[in-house]
Amino acid sequence: MGEVKTLTGAETTDKPLALHGKRLYCGLYLNELLTRLLPREERHDGLLEAYWKSLVSLVHVEDIDWQLRLFELRLLDELGYGLQLAVTADGEVISEGRRYLYSPDHGFTLTGRGNAGVSGATLHALCNGAWNERIERLEARDLMRTVLDHHLGHRPLKSRELFH
Repeated sequence: MGEVKTLTGAETTDKPLALHGKRLYCGLYLNELLTRLLPREERHDGLLEAYWKSLVSLVHVEDIDWQLRLFELRLLDELGYGLQLAVTADGEVISEGRRYLYSPDHGFTLTGRGNAGVSGATLHALCNGAWNERIERLEARDLMRTVLDHHLGHRPLKSRELFH
């Protein structure tokens, strides 16, 4: 059985955030990622700051998809599962014009198959923190979903169901 913890005191100096619609679901998604992936009672102070910045961004920034990707990357880094986005598993520099397959056990490897995998341009965008192409957004979302699903196990995220 699970144990119940009691919070005896908490203070905030910030105003409450008003998340509505898709932005609220995104906030729930961030919460669920933290709940499911963080080990119990382990401190991650840097991640708390990133979480708060992400929530504030969900209120104020137009491009919420990008905010989610940035938080996902930070979460993976904090947990020791960070992605090597600049070089392949073989140590070759990722090229924007090529495509790569991701393996949780090895990282990225060059693929010779047409549109399989993720483009080097998407990996560069994630690595550099900037993107602009619609295809990069979709590829980044799908890549991060694959990576996170590996660490989440077989139970799907409830917050993803809300988007459907």
